[in-house]
Amino acid sequence: MDSFLHFAESPEGQKLVADIGFINLTPVALKMTPYPNAPEAYRALMTSGERLSISFRFANGSSELDSRALKDLRRLESYMEQADRELSLTLVGFSDQKSNNNIADIISRFRALKVQGALLRDHQLGDSRILALGAFAPLTADRGQAPVKNSRVEVWLN
Repeated sequence: MDSFLHFAESPEGQKLVADIGFINLTPVALKMTPYPNAPEAYRALMTSGERLSISFRFANGSSELDSRALKDLRRLESYMEQADRELSLTLVGFSDQKSNNNIADIISRFRALKVQGALLRDHQLGDSRILALGAFAPLTADRGQAPVKNSRVEVWLN
């Protein structure tokens, strides 16, 4: 079973996944339409950069990257190695809404720094900038008892 999973997650396996019409895990650069209510630095990034289809997430209630994020670090490293031009990264951190906006900003910066540290330490990708956006642009809406989810780090190319 382990050998099948390793193959399925490999570049060859992901090519087969795409060939049969499923969504694969290979990073893709996407041009995004800027949000009109976005903070100026994020709007500028959206205008001039491209967002990779990778978002780093964290284990529930933890500051550690989850298992998919650890694999996405390798996918990002491979993407950067295969790029036909010099790329620089901006890591955009987000957090869940907290009782204090300063806390949300600190958590979002910490998350981006955590990814930056892993890229530098384990993957020799040190050329990255940090943008912390706190609780801006949550992934899920507040629906009564369901918590708002926003714990992520986006990867932007510029």
